Amino acid sequence: MDNKENKTENKAVGSENRSQSKVKRILLKVSVTLLISVLLPLSLLISVPFEVYAVNFDEYVFALSDFFPVCVGFFFLATAVIFFAIYFLPKKAYRVVSAILLALTLMFFIQGNYLNGNLNTIGGDYLEGEGISTLTSVINILIWAVVFVAAIVLACLKDKKNIISYVGLVVAIVLLITQIVAPVSVAVSKSEIFASSKEREKAVVSGERYIMTDKNIDAVSTQSNIYIFVVDRFDESYAEQAYEDDPELFDSLQGFTWFQNHLACYVHTYPAIAQMLTDNVYDPNPMRTKWLTDCYKNPKPLDTLNQNGYSVNLYTQAYYAYEDAKDLPSYVANRAQTASCEIKERVKMSFGVVAVGLYRVFPYYAKRALTIDSQTSNNCVMEMDKDGNLKYLTKELPNTQFTLGGEKGFYFIHTEGCHAARSVGYGADLAIENLRFIKGYIDYLKENGLYENATIVITGDHGLMDNSGKLAKPSLTALFVKPSGVGSGALKTSHAPTSHNNLWATVFQSEKIQYDTEYPSVFDIGENDPVKRYLVSHSWGREFLAVTYEITGDANNFDNWKIIDELSLNKELMD
Repeated sequence: MDNKENKTENKAVGSENRSQSKVKRILLKVSVTLLISVLLPLSLLISVPFEVYAVNFDEYVFALSDFFPVCVGFFFLATAVIFFAIYFLPKKAYRVVSAILLALTLMFFIQGNYLNGNLNTIGGDYLEGEGISTLTSVINILIWAVVFVAAIVLACLKDKKNIISYVGLVVAIVLLITQIVAPVSVAVSKSEIFASSKEREKAVVSGERYIMTDKNIDAVSTQSNIYIFVVDRFDESYAEQAYEDDPELFDSLQGFTWFQNHLACYVHTYPAIAQMLTDNVYDPNPMRTKWLTDCYKNPKPLDTLNQNGYSVNLYTQAYYAYEDAKDLPSYVANRAQTASCEIKERVKMSFGVVAVGLYRVFPYYAKRALTIDSQTSNNCVMEMDKDGNLKYLTKELPNTQFTLGGEKGFYFIHTEGCHAARSVGYGADLAIENLRFIKGYIDYLKENGLYENATIVITGDHGLMDNSGKLAKPSLTALFVKPSGVGSGALKTSHAPTSHNNLWATVFQSEKIQYDTEYPSVFDIGENDPVKRYLVSHSWGREFLAVTYEITGDANNFDNWKIIDELSLNKELMD
């Protein structure tokens, strides 16, 4: 009996030990899996966005509390998804997937802190990092590949003594600590980032922040109207395809001439818009902020309009077209001080900050997948002046309910246009959408007997471009012009060698205003005139490259494009 009892007792003890051992293994696996699951979301949704906001605090008009809780919520969601996705995997698959997640977090940390060189955290427009040399990009991706291959190989090796597992665990713990220590150190050094939403709004408002509002966007003057519609990236090929797709839409362009051999002066919104508004030649040597600020100290055409009694209204976007609205002339009618702010798209705003963080940690080749700028999140904040006029954004075509008011008006309306297009067909669709928006103005002018006396220009800030600096094919920009005094007649076409340098001469000739310029009106250029035109193509990213082309004759023929100058600077275009 004693032996039987002892055996039974030993069995019970053994069963209990195995049970305890199993519980310990489960707890250990849960702990390790939780650690692995936390790392990536912690980096992408907590640590990096926190640092991005802190470092660029002055760029943002909202509080940390306005977006960070959303990041925290998605952090817990992402952690849970990863945990349950890998916990029940077979042992080998579990090890491999865990190794990949660990390697990804490690490389995000290394890329963001050591491999970006002097590449901006916040750049602008379509951030492709094209200025980075091919060799640098290849080396960058090779480093990523080596780390990932090594992680997968190690995960597949037999690990009888658990040495590899312990090393991986140590790396994971180190990464966890760094993701916590980095934002904590930033928090200690920049306590101002913890201002409440109300405090942040009060600081923005009391700080005399000026914006360009949508005031007068639907106003039509009773005597003279000058409209310059700038459809972003309005390539000539988009216009021609749009005409094929919807020829009836173009019937509304009565009295217009379509210049089909037209060139912008630059291939990016910056500095193209500022050059169009001020008639100042771009100087690539100063940083973006300085050149834009200085540019509006002498906006000769705008001054001329103001001196001739025109209400000057500018609808375009900060950062690309101007640095700060307070730097624009005080006579600009829709320039106003921010009186209040209201968050309208909190999740989108939050992921705007996250996207900047992704740009920071992605390898060079992957950065081109992101479309961000310093305004991405700010544009989710409705800024208003004291009269309730909203900050103007190019990304949304405004809903216009036209009103008559004022005797003379100048309206420069820049829309997002065809900027999102990556094909001629999609570009044509976006062009048609914008032309229908413009048709609303044309129809209202006609209904009120003001069309004939209006000067109307429809163009783009630039056409299609190559972000590497050197073009592989022609880049023409669509241009349609109706001068004052012409109110009827079918749409005409011209192949005169024109450029954006001719725009102000055209506008002031139409309005019979004296303006000192070396360039003639587009209507004074013959199709066979031996005009030499110039276009500057910029790289986008690190190691700025500006390539100046001289174009003689038909710009549709790339044989007529000649490189006459190349300027390379150790800076970014958007710095």
